[in-house]
Amino acid sequence: MSVRLEDWFMGWATNDPFIPPELRGKSLCGRVYGHEEFEDGTNVAIVIASLAKSEGRTVSTADGQTLELGKPEPGYLEWLKSAGIPYDEKNPIKLVEEYQYPDRSGVRPPNGGRASS
Repeated sequence: MSVRLEDWFMGWATNDPFIPPELRGKSLCGRVYGHEEFEDGTNVAIVIASLAKSEGRTVSTADGQTLELGKPEPGYLEWLKSAGIPYDEKNPIKLVEEYQYPDRSGVRPPNGGRASS
């Protein structure tokens, strides 16, 4: 039996109000079905850092767990649309192997970084 994630969306790995947003890991959230450790319909969050592969509508974790993506959460699709982020139905999860930050060494903030009066 395959493991399926329904009503999925990209969210935060924690809702702990004492952890600042910039330190919260992103996660793939949804209701899981067919998983031996969870009752069908249990809400789960899979930290993005543990995702090893994404191919079509199948994602795999570093420990070898494979999940089939069912329907995304409708509110998530609305949010994507309102934010101008395209949704690829055939390949909805894109993993970034390594992001190359642009060289900003020669860029100075406006006014030399000094507060204006």
